[in-house]
Amino acid sequence: MYEALSRSSAVGIVTILFSILHPWDIWIFILLSGFLLTITAYKTKSLLPSMVAHGLWNLYMTQLFLYF
Repeated sequence: MYEALSRSSAVGIVTILFSILHPWDIWIFILLSGFLLTITAYKTKSLLPSMVAHGLWNLYMTQLFLYF
């Protein structure tokens, strides 16, 4: 039980930290994406897939922002 509680606490803390470091205009979307990236890193036991997903998302949003 202690191990499961510490895992969920770690996911929650990292998700909140991720959200705090990003703009708050769409906070619920950022909270959800932070949760998904944290779960991805936890399940794969590597930061690389989350970093690649975050980088691709930033690239996509930059292109979208520059287009419109």
